[in-house]
Amino acid sequence: MVFYTDDCRATYEELKNKGVEFEGDPVEGEDDVTVFFKDLYGNRFVLVQLQNERYAPL
Repeated sequence: MVFYTDDCRATYEELKNKGVEFEGDPVEGEDDVTVFFKDLYGNRFVLVQLQNERYAPL
């Protein structure tokens, strides 16, 4: 599952401070910033900040 955010690093810090387990730090790509995390059951999710308006979700 993908969660979109306007500020990946700020959301990462907020969730990390609340105890969310991340698989590393946010990584900046050409068009996005992403970071993977897990829920209490080990399910893997990705937090994404799109940096190019042409890829913005509807």
